[in-house]
Amino acid sequence: MTKRWGGIVALVVAVLLAPDAARAAEWTVDAAESRIGFRATQMGAGFEGRFHRFTGEVRFDPDDPEAGRAAFTVEIASVDTGNAERDQAILTNVWMAAADHPTATFETDRITRENGDRYRAEGRLTMRGTSREVVFPFTFSPQAGSDAAEVAGEIPLSRTDFGIGRGEFAADGVIGDRVVIQIRLIATRD
Repeated sequence: MTKRWGGIVALVVAVLLAPDAARAAEWTVDAAESRIGFRATQMGAGFEGRFHRFTGEVRFDPDDPEAGRAAFTVEIASVDTGNAERDQAILTNVWMAAADHPTATFETDRITRENGDRYRAEGRLTMRGTSREVVFPFTFSPQAGSDAAEVAGEIPLSRTDFGIGRGEFAADGVIGDRVVIQIRLIATRD
């Protein structure tokens, strides 16, 4: 019995003292080169927007994606659709209620490899105080000759699932219900 406990203790100590190389690497997101945006429709015509201010924490190893984690926070007031009137409307209580909910967040629960450079992150997206489970299929593309990589993908969602669009705008007659979050990140391995 004592030998067994000694073996278990040795295994636990070995795991705890394993070098950091065996864990998912930390990455620094280059916000100036990255983009978090969205695609939507207004009166049937498509439009795009982006958020200029966001932060992210990423731990990821393409050979061991299950050990990875990511969390992002987007400042809603940094929205830019190229239309100042629409940007101001997005901040109101009818849409994003930015005064009460100044940020949107995404936190992964699980990351898996689909095939090749394609991965799948499952996690919680929170907007306007409402959280929903979402899936973020993405590609991970190392940039040749550097420690940088690109992560790119999209999250399709229903804006009304998050309570976005109140009153007469709850229906999709003016603004379509389907919104696609577009993510393109450039990050460098620390």
